[in-house]
Amino acid sequence: MRVEAGAHSAPVNRLAVDSAGTVLASASDDKTVRLWSLPSGELRGVLRVPIGEAQEGELDAVALSPDGRVAFAGGISGFAWDKTYAIYWFDTATQRMTGRLPNLPAQVNHLAVSADGTSRAAALGGQTGVRLWDAATGRAIAEDRAYRGPARMVVFAADGRFFTTAADGLVRAYAADGRKLAEAAPRERARPYGIAVSPDGTLVAVGYENVAAVDVLAANGLRRVFSPDVTGVPAAWLPAVAWASERRGGVQLLAAGFGPQRGIVLRWADFGLGPARDLAASPDSILHLLPLPQGGAAFAAADPGWGVVGPDGTLARAPRPPLSDAREARGGLAVSADGRTIEWPGAQGRLRFELDGRGLEQIAYGWKQPYA
Repeated sequence: MRVEAGAHSAPVNRLAVDSAGTVLASASDDKTVRLWSLPSGELRGVLRVPIGEAQEGELDAVALSPDGRVAFAGGISGFAWDKTYAIYWFDTATQRMTGRLPNLPAQVNHLAVSADGTSRAAALGGQTGVRLWDAATGRAIAEDRAYRGPARMVVFAADGRFFTTAADGLVRAYAADGRKLAEAAPRERARPYGIAVSPDGTLVAVGYENVAAVDVLAANGLRRVFSPDVTGVPAAWLPAVAWASERRGGVQLLAAGFGPQRGIVLRWADFGLGPARDLAASPDSILHLLPLPQGGAAFAAADPGWGVVGPDGTLARAPRPPLSDAREARGGLAVSADGRTIEWPGAQGRLRFELDGRGLEQIAYGWKQPYA
């Protein structure tokens, strides 16, 4: 038995979208993948993997087939009983699990499906690298285990090439058949995390998990082309990157991470050559950005929830966590003399819990309502 809160109740780690931009999938530490309708943001289903004690079932990765009919999920999944890890897949219409790929040597940090739907790739933890499979049959196509740290993310270009980041400091490029084409360390003592391919397939943007910087590389050879200006940017690190369409038809470069007490999204116009503009998008860190077919990008937040930055750079949808953030109660927790009533600050007013049967209420601006 598990409480169904109607939204994620733990940090959201990764997002995926179908090619039409009508279905968004989100993977979370709460051990679920949730399916959402776009652009409304309405919850359309919950996918549940086999779970166990402690971290077993926490999901770090999700991918969708281009038509949105199949969802793939992985993370700390399968180890409790197999002592190896697994990727699960689901029919999104019936929301039933239809298969699994077992015997992986490490947890799945990221999943991606090629634009034509024929290939599936996984970035794995430890020093086990990246794997490539035929999406239809599950047949292994290629693997690269020559990694000296966890693979963080994997992303496909439209022509089937794919690129990875890893904590060993390297960005790697592969042909559609899995042959390694190039590798490079874009920045000394930095750990590449997020990665995104520009719409025309010529550029690769890289974000880092330990520095507030973004580098743009040539997809062919991975030489550094330029680094967007981050002077004065209020960020501690910028692990998430994405290329997103603007309302006027241009392309903007986005990066996200964590700034002073808030998750921020940065936006550079003109493929990243323009000045940086920052947007306070979430109360907590942002680890993944995902371009949307209709323009703009979705982001995964730890507060927990997901949101959307519109094509014009405004916050089109803020994360909507179903829970009160207990961190806001620091220094503000109040208990009645008889111990039967508790109040603490919430995002939209004070919250009150009473043991006499009234349950939890939100008290804001002089009125009360049951907390939903």
